[in-house]
Amino acid sequence: MALTVNNSIFIHLPKTGGTFLRNVLLKFSSDAVTDVSQGFHRYLDTHDLSKYDFSFSIVRHPIAWYESVWKHINIVKTKGIGWGGNTHTLSEIEKYYSKNFNIFIKNVIDNEPGFYSNALKDYIGPNYDSVDFVARTENLYEDSCYILDKLGISYDIDILNATHTFARNEEIIWDSLNKELILQAESKIIDKFYNTIFI
Repeated sequence: MALTVNNSIFIHLPKTGGTFLRNVLLKFSSDAVTDVSQGFHRYLDTHDLSKYDFSFSIVRHPIAWYESVWKHINIVKTKGIGWGGNTHTLSEIEKYYSKNFNIFIKNVIDNEPGFYSNALKDYIGPNYDSVDFVARTENLYEDSCYILDKLGISYDIDILNATHTFARNEEIIWDSLNKELILQAESKIIDKFYNTIFI
């Protein structure tokens, strides 16, 4: 679901913390509009970014992204809910799902290494630079403030602070080889957005 506000657009890649950012924009701006007709997450080629004064998106470190994706698929499988269309990024990775996290990761590595890096290209371009600004999940509070300031939206810092919670509950134990291979396969994202290895 693309969100437009103050002649700007937010391109939302799933499992990056974008729901938090979307809700912040909806909370503090009466001008914010979500395009429900387009589905929850839409690719870059469905939008003409030249129409907007400012475009932005959000990225998450690959290690945390795969963990979040796997946990979310677990919930979907348990509750029997759908993705809202077969073009959803998570519906495309679901075929590699296993109840065992490391088997899921090995399935991705064996069949589509670099899945996340390739998916991100569909949202923010082949060099990850088709949007004006890319927030990071790990810096989401500060980046949200930057985006709100950039858009000229007034906000209550205490409310923003109170709603900013990203607890990494249910620790996942990675197979060391799987982790190394994912870091290699997703090196383009890491090199572009992260200066240090994620722990």
